[in-house]
Amino acid sequence: MTSRVEHKAGRTIEVDWAGKTLRIVDPVTGDSSTAYLFVAVLPFSRYAFVEPTLDMAQNSWLRAHVAMYEWFGGSTPRLVCDNLKTGVIAHPREGEVVLNDAYRGLAEHYSAAVLPGRV
Repeated sequence: MTSRVEHKAGRTIEVDWAGKTLRIVDPVTGDSSTAYLFVAVLPFSRYAFVEPTLDMAQNSWLRAHVAMYEWFGGSTPRLVCDNLKTGVIAHPREGEVVLNDAYRGLAEHYSAAVLPGRV
């Protein structure tokens, strides 16, 4: 069974790390690194943004959001993410979601409400 979720244009951005990683090889030295993919989607249009990073640390998460907002040319009032530690400290069944201070500050700067997925 499937169900279609209706979205309104310009209302939501959905963000997460993609499940797969990439291997980056320096053509000169042959050294390799792992690249993690930050993915953002505007669900109404399915317009996507992908940013490779060398880690999944908080600073990379925040920088990817800034690059995403620049790419999309603005923000949306709702930012839907997973319950990842770089963004969400606690998501109790009852009560308020507790966001990481830096992530909350970034969301406030872009006038977005962070809505973590249900656990």
